[in-house]
Amino acid sequence: MIDKKTVLSRLEAALKIMMDCGTKNESLEQEYNRLVSEIEAYKFRVLMTGAFSAGKSAFLNTLMDRTILKEGQGPETTIATELVYGQDEYVEAVDNQGVSKRFPLETETVFLPKDWRYLVYHVNCKFLQENPEIVLVDMPGLDSNIEWHNRAIAQYISRGSAFLLFVSCEDGTLRKSVADFLKEKASYPQGIACFVSKSNLRTKPLVEEVCKQVAQEIAQIYGTSIPVDSISYDDPQFRQKAQKAMLYFNAQLLFEKKFSGRVNAFITLCKSILETAKKSEKLDVADLDREIEKLAENEKELQAQLEKEKIQTKRKYDQTVLPAIQQELEQALSMRVDQLTTAMTVSPEAFSSAANSIIRSVLYKSTQQHIEKSFNELIDQFDFTFLEESDNTALKDAMQEGLRMVITDLEDLRQSSAKKSESATQYKQLYQGVAAAVAIATNVVNPLIELVIVFLPTIMELFSGFNRQAKYDELRNKVQAVVIPQIIEKLQPELRHAVENVRDSVLTELTNKAKSVLDTQQAALQDCKCKKEQREQNFHAVCMKYDDALRALEEYRM
Repeated sequence: MIDKKTVLSRLEAALKIMMDCGTKNESLEQEYNRLVSEIEAYKFRVLMTGAFSAGKSAFLNTLMDRTILKEGQGPETTIATELVYGQDEYVEAVDNQGVSKRFPLETETVFLPKDWRYLVYHVNCKFLQENPEIVLVDMPGLDSNIEWHNRAIAQYISRGSAFLLFVSCEDGTLRKSVADFLKEKASYPQGIACFVSKSNLRTKPLVEEVCKQVAQEIAQIYGTSIPVDSISYDDPQFRQKAQKAMLYFNAQLLFEKKFSGRVNAFITLCKSILETAKKSEKLDVADLDREIEKLAENEKELQAQLEKEKIQTKRKYDQTVLPAIQQELEQALSMRVDQLTTAMTVSPEAFSSAANSIIRSVLYKSTQQHIEKSFNELIDQFDFTFLEESDNTALKDAMQEGLRMVITDLEDLRQSSAKKSESATQYKQLYQGVAAAVAIATNVVNPLIELVIVFLPTIMELFSGFNRQAKYDELRNKVQAVVIPQIIEKLQPELRHAVENVRDSVLTELTNKAKSVLDTQQAALQDCKCKKEQREQNFHAVCMKYDDALRALEEYRM
């Protein structure tokens, strides 16, 4: 029994690998189906070959236990004939176009080789029933030199699985046509055995001598020894010898030899397709590399812009904002010197009230104007053109929101510190240390009493020694020349501290808001890197899959 499942499973496994890799194509599937069909339809054909009248047909008739084939036909009438097992007996004639026609087994029709390619006799006999995969083929004589015979021989050379060569004992040696056939046969993988037929027509010693001579000639031509035995159709051991000859042919090995080349070629085709597919896989991360580079540059540029603006903002506060506030404060006090002088003649409290009234108004307007102006200028000066438009807008909105948050936070601090405590000293320290500076930067007018507390214990000490009864002009000159500069000098550290606090708060909030954009850029950068890594992993995974498939395919070779 020939095991076809093992070979078919190799092909099926190879095709599955191709399907799993997504590389199965129409031509590959067609080749697979064609090869599977041929394997499933395969029969172990034993071709009876030899010269005319070598006893091929007589051998088959004896094996069938009845006369099925005509014996002793002339070269012009013989045609390749297959004998297969069939419960229903009939003759199937196949013409030169491949069309078959049925005839009764006992038909008197004469089948000529010019009209028919070959015949198939379906015969119900014990030998074929016991060997259902064997097809016995009666071939035309090798020495006919008739075109149709040569075509039949060429047709079956590739289809035959094994050859049973018949040499007539009457010839005593190999005919030239047989020797030529053996030379051609040596290039094919089929097995071969030989019968010296009609041995009943010669003496036993002579038959043995002929067998020895034929075996030597075949070995010399074929390149290897093959079994050679004598046979006679009236020999009681005929069936045993015929069965032995059939068993000599390793049907499984010959089957595998026949299809191993085709199966291996199919495997090679699969590997070629896989290797082409693998080469077509390209690791293209250029777009991601460009995006990663762009995001990294954006982050670096944004950080550089922030540092640059921090330096410029500090310089602007020192050189522009603070001097402008001080100048406006000094101008306001100088413009109201008469008001201050008059208040001084009344009482320290009156002077404090007048000074607070002037200072409060100036600080409210001037600090709000200059600080918010500098902040807006800071935002306007930022160059965010390297960012995406959406990121650019988002960052500027975040900065504006940051300004509002700074003002709100400072106002909350001012209100909490404005609550009177039971201890005046504790309140004074708290307010002078934090709240006074904060009050300067807010857009809320401080209560009069708060500024009185700030200035009364400190500034009034500067002019406590003045005589309120002094002449007005002299007192006015002292207010202009001494008191106002002292007030400015006394306010300057607190004012600088307050402005710097606001500046630092603004820059801190600005940095925090910018950091949120930087974090977004960093997240986008990380996401891009992850995409690149994933793409690289996918590429290597596909390559590994192809490599695994190529190794697996190699295991299915025969």
